[in-house]
Amino acid sequence: LVAAGILVKRERELIESEIDRFVVLEHENEIIGCAALYPFPNDKAVELARKAKELTPADGGVTDTLGWSLYKAGNYDEALKYLIEATHYLPGEPAVRYHLGLTYLKKGINDKAEEQLQNSVRLGREKPFSEIGEVQKILTDMKK
Repeated sequence: LVAAGILVKRERELIESEIDRFVVLEHENEIIGCAALYPFPNDKAVELARKAKELTPADGGVTDTLGWSLYKAGNYDEALKYLIEATHYLPGEPAVRYHLGLTYLKKGINDKAEEQLQNSVRLGREKPFSEIGEVQKILTDMKK
């Protein structure tokens, strides 16, 4: 696994200094996995998301990830295409509506941005959605 680049050996001091990056997976009170999560630069995130999309073209989560990665990289036109597609796969997912709304907002399409952001708040009341407060603030600011 080390030779393939899947597993990276780290010194104890480095692990301890980066302990906040680790995620531990448990099942029935047993640790079943542990991983350190490091963010990719935007261009690498887009590249990986494109590969995932090629492998699973009808996966709404992958489609949203590609769109959101493109948004973060500043490619709003292409992001919009994938985020609209993601809403077809995941119509009840508030995060997808949030991502789509922010993309419309960046493109200056404020009526559609407001509609999608309101959808994300509505859907976020039905299921966990950590960005609901941020969305409500954006909607308030849009009315000023």
